[in-house]
Amino acid sequence: MVPCGRTPEVCYHSASRRTGPSTGALASTDEAPAPLPVERGEGRERSSMPVPKRKTGRAVTHARRSSRKVDAPARSVCPQCHQPKMPHRVCPQCGYYGGKEIIETE
Repeated sequence: MVPCGRTPEVCYHSASRRTGPSTGALASTDEAPAPLPVERGEGRERSSMPVPKRKTGRAVTHARRSSRKVDAPARSVCPQCHQPKMPHRVCPQCGYYGGKEIIETE
């Protein structure tokens, strides 16, 4: 019996390991187990990104995202033909900009 009170075939706490599921024979404990590979950056000395302490609620998330909305493009009225046009651009209907005809339109 092992210290936990179970038989070695059932106990997973013991240092001995089974060699196979059907044999029931135990592996020898004479040889030392191979050391685990230690990589750099593991454990406490690893620097990582900060993590928030609490979950951000829906109201805070939605309030923050409300300023990211897409606005409609600005429109102005052409002084010649009174059609909507983009500001600081030639009117696509009449071809005027700043009181002068820039492009010829039909």
